[in-house]
Amino acid sequence: MNPSLNNSREDYAPNLPKHIVRFWRPIFSSFSIIVGFSLTCWMLITASIAGATIGEKAFILIFVLYFGSLLVYVLNRYLACYNQVIEISGDYDTFYFGDNITKNKYDKNNIEQILIYQPGGTRKLHFFYVFQITFKDGSMIKFSNMLISEGEILNDFLHDLVRYDNKSPFWRL
Repeated sequence: MNPSLNNSREDYAPNLPKHIVRFWRPIFSSFSIIVGFSLTCWMLITASIAGATIGEKAFILIFVLYFGSLLVYVLNRYLACYNQVIEISGDYDTFYFGDNITKNKYDKNNIEQILIYQPGGTRKLHFFYVFQITFKDGSMIKFSNMLISEGEILNDFLHDLVRYDNKSPFWRL
């Protein structure tokens, strides 16, 4: 049995803050993509009205497809994790992670590392993060900042466990 995982909820602390995926988080995390998509769609429509050449329309269409595929990816990530829940507090040595029906209990003392995937690997402003918590037994859980913010992760876990990775977070979930 995974020592960091315990399905028993008998010692459950009911006052743990509950974090759930909210629809505004993927909207905020993909704001620059939405702006780019909207702008290129507007450019494509006005280019069609203004009588732009086929080459100009094709160039703009490539941008529409690029930003559109990123939006589809963000929506897909949202639909894949819309029912995730994490109940955590810096005051307790345990936290609960799962879906709305089944939450598993995890022990913070069994965490080996918390890896935060973000472009650039430093604490700059980015809109999409993936958190990967690896336990000492090799098991891991993954979730994105659609569920909980980086600041809350840093407040609830020991800072010496947190590492940053500059690999793209888009392919980590």
